Amino acid sequence: MEEESANDANKFRSTRHALDEHLKYSSKDVDDDAQMLKPRLGRRESEPHSANISYIYDVLSTNFPEHRVIWDLHHYFYVADEKIDIQFDISFFLNLKIDYQLSSYKAEKFNNRVPDLIINILSKSTWHNDLLENVALCERLRIKYYIVFFSYEVSTKFYPPPFLRVYYLNENSRYQYKDLTKIMFDKGKLLDSTAKIQLSPDLPFDVALECITKKYDNKKPIYKIIFLKPNTEDQFLTEKEIEKQRADKEKKRADEEKRRADEEKRRADEEKRRADEEKRRADEEKRRADEEKKRAEKAEELVKKLKEKLEIQNQ
Repeated sequence: MEEESANDANKFRSTRHALDEHLKYSSKDVDDDAQMLKPRLGRRESEPHSANISYIYDVLSTNFPEHRVIWDLHHYFYVADEKIDIQFDISFFLNLKIDYQLSSYKAEKFNNRVPDLIINILSKSTWHNDLLENVALCERLRIKYYIVFFSYEVSTKFYPPPFLRVYYLNENSRYQYKDLTKIMFDKGKLLDSTAKIQLSPDLPFDVALECITKKYDNKKPIYKIIFLKPNTEDQFLTEKEIEKQRADKEKKRADEEKRRADEEKRRADEEKRRADEEKRRADEEKRRADEEKKRAEKAEELVKKLKEKLEIQNQ
């Protein structure tokens, strides 16, 4: 992992203006609702991009219901009386309860809360902006963690995947970053348990990358961000994965119960077989004993008759 000041990195990497003016409202007379009537340009540009957003939202909202996850919405903030509109793929707020659905996030309605974590998936049209202007904006808003990653190869010259970067505020409220260029999992198989970035205890998870089975454009590997239980390689799962895990556990439990029942039946059948065999042997022994008794009685009767016959002859 590399670590350096994001501000220093931007000095020699940026060839564009400092802030993208189209992310700001120049007029304060236009309200948010009127702006939301305009056609909304989403960030999703491909199936891997869209799938990753849905996956991240699913994992975070399922496993952390006490926190608030927002996906693919405009966020409105005020900084020094300047109104800023910025769209994120995912925003994550610790201990923020909003029990209703939103059309946008307006910080002024929630005590000017900023997200504790932002995740943007880098795409062909957004990766320059996400690695430059949005870094400056998130730093300006004092967002503690800002994560970007490629879901597939977008630029062959810069940041070839696997690539994930975590910007984090230092003690001077300036961004530094850590890069992750290795995968922890390949199609579900653990490759490198050290290939992760620790976010805990500030956040209830750590992050890593996984290469999945599907390909983009039939040839490019697809990567997804995964969320790990702190200091482990155990992944937080989606709702469907949790249900499948529960179903698999229930099936395993049912199969185990059936196996035990089958084993008990086998043992009972074996005991019955042994008991039947013992009874057969006992019956056979009794039959033999009865036959021996009959023979003995016949022999005794024959001897008695012979004795009587001899006695008559001797008279």
